[in-house]
Amino acid sequence: MQTLLIIVAFLGSSLGAHPQGAQGTIGFNNIGGSAEQKVYIDEWLNPAALVPAGEEYLVALYFAPLSAGEGWLTQVGPSKGFLGFYVGQTSGIFAGGSRTVTPDNWGGAALFQVKGWEAAYGNTYEEAAANSAARRGESPVFIADTSNPQTLEPIEGLINSSQSGPQPFRGFVIAVPEPSTGLLLFAGLGGAVVMIWRKGKRASAAHELDRNCH
Repeated sequence: MQTLLIIVAFLGSSLGAHPQGAQGTIGFNNIGGSAEQKVYIDEWLNPAALVPAGEEYLVALYFAPLSAGEGWLTQVGPSKGFLGFYVGQTSGIFAGGSRTVTPDNWGGAALFQVKGWEAAYGNTYEEAAANSAARRGESPVFIADTSNPQTLEPIEGLINSSQSGPQPFRGFVIAVPEPSTGLLLFAGLGGAVVMIWRKGKRASAAHELDRNCH
């Protein structure tokens, strides 16, 4: 009987440390952030390049438990456009309401990332990323606290939830990715091969002409 009580107590403490079905809520917005916590198009920190209001560009929130790591980041909830008093007004600010996630503990911290893209190229970041012509971008992965939905704890946005942690939320640029060094090298080698091939053909033709003349 004593052994059984010890086992039950051990299981209870284990479940308390890693509660099953733990939840947390976070506000999917960057309202009130600095210039470095907004989203831009093509050019970083240029006020004229802030993403305009409307749904020409979209952002989505990605989440993973701390224990799982960045490799488990997945989209949470629908994508969202940008704020403004009128379509086209530049703001770089988004507000997508609250999102419920499943961190390691109730109301605990978790990994997050915001990804943005040009809506004309897809309904998701992944669809846009499959097209080399699409503008797209993503924030650095950051750590943010969530609110415990079992309490009356207020739901904070991405900035307030992460500002006291080791990896706060940062803004980013939505742009057409630059070709990688490998692709540029491959293109350069391809061009060199074509030039050598053309020179070889010209030399061969000149040699044949000279032989016919003699």
